Amino acid sequence: ERCLDCSMASGRVMPRLAASVRYPDRSPCAENSAGSSPAKLRRSKGGACQLHPGWALELAAGGITVNAVSPGPTETALFRANNPVGSESEARYLFGVPMGRFGRPEEVAGAIEFLLSDDAGFITGQTLHVDGGASIGKSSL
Repeated sequence: ERCLDCSMASGRVMPRLAASVRYPDRSPCAENSAGSSPAKLRRSKGGACQLHPGWALELAAGGITVNAVSPGPTETALFRANNPVGSESEARYLFGVPMGRFGRPEEVAGAIEFLLSDDAGFITGQTLHVDGGASIGKSSL
């Protein structure tokens, strides 16, 4: 319940922002779609996924863009602590990524930087999957 509260709390803040705001958020929409997340966590992720398009529609007339970045498995210290090189968990993650590698933090940051730029001024209500193709599945080739 607390996770759901945290995910939803920003919904009360967003409408008060100034008209030139870019609001990219890290989206949980693609994470653990078939995983074993506890039910409360999965509900909060679903709620957050529904908030982005709604905010985008409500705030677009004021020039506010609302987009999300949904990263795939990313090579961070925390990721490596839980998925050592050569481990079964590393292999499971890599199997689900068509590009056959993990993302780098700077690749995720680059996507966020783009969404914050003037070049993304006409993009709103979108989720940018920075996941090496994991969100679209594996090729049968």
